[in-house]
Amino acid sequence: AARNAVTPAELEEEKQRDNTLTGATEFLGASHAFPTPETKRAAFDRALTPGAYSNAEVDALVAGFNAPRSAALQEAFAEEFFSRVEEIWAAHPIEIANRLIRGFYPQLPMADDATTRLLHRELPGALRRVLLECRDNLRRTLRVRAGQ
Repeated sequence: AARNAVTPAELEEEKQRDNTLTGATEFLGASHAFPTPETKRAAFDRALTPGAYSNAEVDALVAGFNAPRSAALQEAFAEEFFSRVEEIWAAHPIEIANRLIRGFYPQLPMADDATTRLLHRELPGALRRVLLECRDNLRRTLRVRAGQ
């Protein structure tokens, strides 16, 4: 799906062949992996719906959002992500919130400053730790990409 090598109808056919919870979860991720703005918006919005999805389903939606060939499409969500971090943390159980923050954390240079600005606010300790870890990972990734 991330490479447009399958159609939504073909995914649906496969879902019907694998009528299990695992199959439904895999379908959820694959159906949000298509490299289009619409599928990325749907994955982002659905995953952020409080109480709607299990841990595995949230993981599938995040994986669909982060599928190969989607980096340019993900950039459009970076500012929105940072404006909603505290809302995401407050609206979800800690395990789901952790998965969402880590999964949607933008791997972009702008994320460093945006995270630093957030860290100057009064945040729950666990959220602070997750953001520090995400920023640290981002900094290492950016250094590697820069060849340093």
